[in-house]
Formats: sequence, structure tokens, C-alpha cells
Amino acid sequence: MALQPMWRVQVSVPLAALAAVRAGILAVDRLAAGGYDSGLFEQAVGIEQFRPLPGSSPALGEVGQCQR
Repeated sequence: MALQPMWRVQVSVPLAALAAVRAGILAVDRLAAGGYDSGLFEQAVGIEQFRPLPGSSPALGEVGQCQR
């Protein structure tokens, strides 16, 4: 089997929206390669971390404090 050019597209979505996003992607493109289709990779839920800097107006957390 010859290698085929492919694109890798990465998006972050809320877990509750994952099934709808997956269905929407597959409705547009079957993501076929070789003898397979529906080729997707779902990564585990991650943890976001940030620290609001002076001058910011955080909706979550406090300036100077790391928020997870």
C-alpha cells in the first residue's frame, strides 16, 4: 500500500458535544484510508491551567493565582 497524503486537524470540544462533532465530521468526509474509514483519534479529557496576570479581569480565579 502506498502512503497517501493526509491532514491532521485537532480541535477541543466539551465532552457533551463530542458525539455531535464526530457525527458532523463523518457526515462531510468518511475519513477513509486504505481499507478503512471513520479513522478518528479521541484524546482523554485534559486539565486546563492558567494564571491571570496583573491587569487582567479573570472570570475564574484570582490575579496571580494559578487556576486549574
